[in-house]
Amino acid sequence: MNIELNTEVSKSIITAHVLNRWSGFMAIIAGILYIVIQFIHPTDDISSVHTNSWVVVACLTMAMSFFNLIGITGFYVRQAKEAGCFAWSVSFCSICSG
Repeated sequence: MNIELNTEVSKSIITAHVLNRWSGFMAIIAGILYIVIQFIHPTDDISSVHTNSWVVVACLTMAMSFFNLIGITGFYVRQAKEAGCFAWSVSFCSICSG
């Protein structure tokens, strides 16, 4: 009885070029969400905090922040070669700390 093993190798390889493209795409999505949030944001009253629109805006803001973090991380990783390791780590920590 001869059993053949499935030795097919996956051809999806993540390269630096692919990561740069995805980080750019994530930054674009974060920018679009930033614009959309401005139009649907409820008034800043205590009574509006318990509405459904406030929950939607809060969720969109969290998604925007997540996409922005991925986008900025990709941009800084791309620049790490030119800036050097120490300069990259200092600038990355400063941008993430606010």
